[in-house]
Amino acid sequence: MEQHHDDDPMSEALSLNAMETDLNELNLEDLITLFEKSENDPNLQPELVIELIAVIGDRYESENNKQKEFEWRLKGAEKGCPEFQSIVGRMYDDGNGVEENVEKAFYWLKKAAEGEELDSQILLGWFYESGRGVEENQEMALYWYKKAADNGSVDAIYRCGNVYYMGDDYSNALSWFWKGNALGDAQSMEKIGLMYRHGFGLKRDLKKAFEYFENSADLGCIDGIFRVGYAFHSGEGVKLDYSEAMEYYLDAAEMGDALAKNNIADMYLKGQGVQQNFQTALKWIKEAMEQGNFDSIATYGEMLCNGNGVEQDYNKAFDHFKRSSDSGYCEFAHFLLGRMYENGWGCEKDINKAYVLYLRGAKEGDADAITRLETPFKKALFTKSSPLFDTVILTVDEDRSKII
Repeated sequence: MEQHHDDDPMSEALSLNAMETDLNELNLEDLITLFEKSENDPNLQPELVIELIAVIGDRYESENNKQKEFEWRLKGAEKGCPEFQSIVGRMYDDGNGVEENVEKAFYWLKKAAEGEELDSQILLGWFYESGRGVEENQEMALYWYKKAADNGSVDAIYRCGNVYYMGDDYSNALSWFWKGNALGDAQSMEKIGLMYRHGFGLKRDLKKAFEYFENSADLGCIDGIFRVGYAFHSGEGVKLDYSEAMEYYLDAAEMGDALAKNNIADMYLKGQGVQQNFQTALKWIKEAMEQGNFDSIATYGEMLCNGNGVEQDYNKAFDHFKRSSDSGYCEFAHFLLGRMYENGWGCEKDINKAYVLYLRGAKEGDADAITRLETPFKKALFTKSSPLFDTVILTVDEDRSKII
């Protein structure tokens, strides 16, 4: 229980206006007494009260008393301090010292953002972009990211570009990424590399893509490091080199990249640059799966399907392929699931479903799916009469021709 020592001669002498002592030298009880005496003093500069609140909040933080810390940060927020409004918003968002409440997080972050608090402008933009605590609104996300960019945030410049990129507006995306690139932003460099790799808004150039990936990696960007590893792994824009690929993948994996862990497992499964080792592959796959990575879920399905390092089980393999394919985040899972339907492995044989899945994979650029569709299998399916095929073949197959 807090005691304020109201009858203590020392506390009687405390006055924030007359303070010559560093606030950090006072004990917590005297700080609270000082606040209670000063809070409603009309002659006191508000900045001094905010400073006192900050010291008390910091003191509770140092004691790891999150609930009390939150209470004092909230006092500062309610007095209109954007810095405290930002802190309170993030504490509500994280459930730190208070029950998680995304609506209240949004409320306080918006207050802080309107008070020109830079980090809150970025976070508020992300709330709008992702639909957290508010209805998703990309225009409002851009509004706040642009405000933060105008206030000097390089991260916000990248985020502006990324909103346009995700909306397939490659011209506007590039204009922001070029700005980020000029300011040395590694994330913008990685995205420019991707745009060269896929030919989005730029003429497809794998060598230039690799240059930008490498520049991004040199600055420590985890995505750039992974991309360089993948380039060496696949020979895209650079000479195939499994040893270099593994080195970059290991660096990215150490930083927590789940895709890198999946690809390390894949190299051990296939013996690419390393001795084939199913158990080592399994170790990396499990790590990636624990992070919710859908590529690794599909790769584990391959291990189950082939009995590599685990007991062969078509039913479990089918379940893993379907989970990954249904997620929409793993382009090669469509082919693997289609193959299960085509052969009746772990499921009832269904050529129609197999073909539709191959089309999905081909549309997303998966080489195995594209190859499968270029076999006599495709011609046989064209002889089938199905309203589903009439729709899918005319739409998806037309799009697929652009990818090939």
